[in-house]
Amino acid sequence: MLRLLFSGSTASISSMESKAFVKFWPYWLLVIFFAQVSGAQDLSFWIEHKSSKTFGQVIIAIPRSEMQAHAPGMDLEYIGIKEVGKSWSIFQLDDLDHDGAWDEALVALHLDPHEIKPMQVSCVSKQEFLKITEVEKLTNIHLGKSENKDGKYKEVLHEIRPASHLPQARPMLYQFEGIGWESERVAFRSYFDARNGKDIFGKCSAGILLDSIGLPGKDYHELQSWGMDVLKVGTSLGAGALAIRYRGRYYRLGATDSAIFTVLQEGPLRSRFQIQYAGWKVSDKSLQLIETITIEAGSYGYNSTVQVKGLSSDSFEIVTGIVNLKNQKKKFHEFSTPTAAFLFSWADQSENHDRLGMALLSPSSCKPWINVSSDQATSDEDITHTFFWHLKPDQQASATFYFFALWEKSDPAFHSFSLQKKWLINEARRQFEKPAIRWKP
Repeated sequence: MLRLLFSGSTASISSMESKAFVKFWPYWLLVIFFAQVSGAQDLSFWIEHKSSKTFGQVIIAIPRSEMQAHAPGMDLEYIGIKEVGKSWSIFQLDDLDHDGAWDEALVALHLDPHEIKPMQVSCVSKQEFLKITEVEKLTNIHLGKSENKDGKYKEVLHEIRPASHLPQARPMLYQFEGIGWESERVAFRSYFDARNGKDIFGKCSAGILLDSIGLPGKDYHELQSWGMDVLKVGTSLGAGALAIRYRGRYYRLGATDSAIFTVLQEGPLRSRFQIQYAGWKVSDKSLQLIETITIEAGSYGYNSTVQVKGLSSDSFEIVTGIVNLKNQKKKFHEFSTPTAAFLFSWADQSENHDRLGMALLSPSSCKPWINVSSDQATSDEDITHTFFWHLKPDQQASATFYFFALWEKSDPAFHSFSLQKKWLINEARRQFEKPAIRWKP
C-alpha cells in the first residue's frame, strides 16, 4: 500500500524531507490510513508552500495527466478533493480542450509560510460528485442579448457580433453594452462594439450580480447597495483596453470585420472567455487579435493574454493602459519585484468622487515600459487621458498582463496608498510564486 501511496516506488526520504515528515507526522499517518482503507480509489499528494510569506487564498491547478501518471488504474471521471482528515474542498474541473473530459482540477487553499499540506483525491459516485460540487458561485461571465431589443435579455455563451451593431445604439442589443466578468469582489465589462473599451463595476459587498445589472429601471451609474459603475472611460484605454504601437504610432483596437465571443470555462473558482477579432486595419495591414480573459475567486482583478496575428513579434508592442481622466495631477507610480513590474494609479478618480486605485501587473519577461499621454490625441485612433503600458510580445506575438481595481468602498484597506502597494506586491507573489505539487513525501 505504501508503494501505491508513493506512486509505485519505494520512498526515499532525504534529511530535509524527513524533518518535514516529523513536523507534519500526524498528517502522514492520516494519509497512510486513508490509503489503506480505500485502496486504489484514493491518490495522495502534497502542496508545498516554499515562501516565507502568506498569500491568502491560492488557487492550485492540478493536471489530470499527472494524476493518471501517478495512479494509472484510477477512474477519474467523478472525484472529490480534500485536505487529509477534513471535509471536501471547493474544487473545479475544467475541460480545456472541450473534448468532454476534464483536463485540469482547481482547488482553493490557504497556506502558511513553508507549509506542506497533505491532500487526497478520491473516487466518488456520480450522486456524491453532484452533491459536493453544488457550491457557491464565486466567478461569473455574462453576456445578455435582447434579440428583439425589448429590454428582455437572455444569456448567451457564444456570440458573433453583428456587423451592423453600432456603439451606444438604442434600443440596446446587449445588457450593459457588452460582456461582463466578475469575482465576488469586483466586476468588469467590455463594450462589445467598435469602442472595445473596458470599465469597472465596484462592489460595496461581496457577491455575484452581473446578471441583474443593466436591466430596465436600474441605473448602474448611481451608487446602489451593491456598488456602481465607478469609472469614466471616455476616449482612454479605461481599465486595460487594448492597442498596439506599430512604426511609432498607436492604434486602438477599434472597428474590425468581425468579433466572436466564446465562454471557455465557468465555475466557482475560475471563469475564462475569449474574444477573437479579425480584419483589424493597422496601417497597411489587416490583423487578427485574440484576447483571453481569466478571473479567479477572491480576486480584485483579471488576467488578459493577448495574441496578435499578421505582424512579426519584433515589429510592434502590445499596449494597454489605465485611464487618468480624473487623476488631476497625472500622477502614477512604477515599481517592481524580481518577477513582476507594476504601473499603479491612485487618486480621487471614481465616479463616486472617492479613492480608486488601478494597477497593471506584468511578468518581468514582458519588459514593460510606460508612456504618459497628454490630454490630446496620441494617434489617428484618438486615444487620450491614458497611462500607456507597453509589453514586448514573445515569439508567438503574445503577452500577458493583470489589471486590478482597488476601490475604497470595496475594502477599507484600499483607502491607504501604502496598504494598496503592499497588497499589490503580495498579489504578484501569489500569481508568480505558485506552491509546488509533490507526489512523493
